[in-house]
Formats: sequence, structure tokens, C-alpha cells
Amino acid sequence: MNDLVMHDVSVCFHLPHTVVQAVKHVSLTCRAGQITGLIGESGSGKSVLGMSVLGLLGPTAQITGSIGYRGRDMLALTEDEYRALRGSEIAFIPQNPRTAFDPLRKVGEQITEPLTARGMAKAEAQERMLTRLAELGFDDPRAVAASYSFELSGGMAQRALCALGTIQRPQWLIADEPTKGLDAILRQQVATIFRKLRREGVSMLMVTHDLHLAEALCDRIAVLRDGTIVEEGPAAELFARPQTAYMQMLLAARPDVLAAKRNEVAYGNA
Repeated sequence: MNDLVMHDVSVCFHLPHTVVQAVKHVSLTCRAGQITGLIGESGSGKSVLGMSVLGLLGPTAQITGSIGYRGRDMLALTEDEYRALRGSEIAFIPQNPRTAFDPLRKVGEQITEPLTARGMAKAEAQERMLTRLAELGFDDPRAVAASYSFELSGGMAQRALCALGTIQRPQWLIADEPTKGLDAILRQQVATIFRKLRREGVSMLMVTHDLHLAEALCDRIAVLRDGTIVEEGPAAELFARPQTAYMQMLLAARPDVLAAKRNEVAYGNA
């Protein structure tokens, strides 16, 4: 199986006047064929950990430990080896589709670019792109392909970004906050997309603060706090019987729970 196996991973950022340690000695196995969720409050290190898999952190980052995939240590890859791997075997979906797309280029052109850059004929790449957009729920793929990203709604832009991330049929997908900034209806649409991708056989590492999404989609959950895993296990068990005070706090801070508490205070228990 093509698991992602993190062993004793630490990430430090060397800034002009200080060193910031964002991830501290994380060991985690993300099983192929499953969705593993990374949850925690903002600044907990979950996005940094996800981006470290594909070497996307930039020159100020120092990563130690190992990330095993198909018998290789990802942290030992050269930049050329990373380029060969990104998108084709392990894809990354960044947080904000508005900034992920170039606003001066049409969406379809950007989705086909990874294919043509690897030698696929333009006509074949165009056909695959339109098929992928249709598979992700677009009724008029040609209209979407001919649009600029700012012409799409938030949910449409997110789906188009999923098309870009999966156009090469990767085995793994790392999704960083895929529902950030979306309303409840659009979050449901995104959840439907990821369920479809899983049925297609895509394994996932999902970084999210959306606990409802994590509970609905993930097989296993790792909870990060201050760069350290404080709890990890099957999603159903972790949400039903959280073992740490931190996870209990996260669950208690969900908007629906807070709203129920406010209503209880306002209207009483009657």
C-alpha cells in the first residue's frame, strides 16, 4: 500500500531575528484508501505539516525527520524529483481558490496546463479537462473553462480547483482548508466532491478547522495543538469519546454548540 508515513517530523522557520518551531516531532501514518484529517485551531501547525509533504514551505523552512512514500523519503527528494511527483502522484489543493488561480488567465487553460506541460496534446488535454469538470458537477463545462476565476462563485471556484488538483489522476490529495470562507450550502457541495473523489480511489490528507466536515468524511483524525499531536484515532471514536481536554474544547466551540448554549441562556430550558 502507498501509505504516507511521517516519523518524528519537525518544522522550524528561520526568520531574520528568530526561529519559529511550527511542528514538533510528529509521527503519523496516513493510510492509502482512507481520508486522514488534521484538525486544530489556527496556528496549530496543521497546514505547515500538510505542505511539508510536497516541499512547499519555501527556503526559510527546515524540516527534519522523515516522510515515507513508496519506499522513498520525501524529505530527501531534489526539487526536480518533487516536480515529477507533484500533481501526478500527490496533488495539493490550497486554501483559497481565488488566489490559487491566476485572475488574468481563463480557468480551463490553467486546468489543462499540467497535462500539456507533461507532453499531452492540447486537444486531448482539453477533452480530459471538460470531462473532469463534468464529473465534478458542472452542467456547462465549456462555459466554466472559458471563464476567469473571479467570474465564478465560491463553490464553483472550489470545484474548479479540485479539477485542477486531480486532473492528472493522482493517488493522493492534500487538501488545505477546502471549506474555508464558504457558507453551509457550499460546504455541503465541497463535501460531496470529496466523497466522489474518495469513491474514485483517491487517498487524502485533509487539513481543516471544519469539524463537521472532518467528522463526515474522515476515517482517522489527528488533533494538533502547538505543533504536536495530542490525540489521534478513528474519527467516529474520537468525536464520540474525545480523550483530551483540548479536543473536548474544540467540540464545545463548534458554532452549532455555541448557538445552542446561547439559546438556552436566552430562552431557558423550558
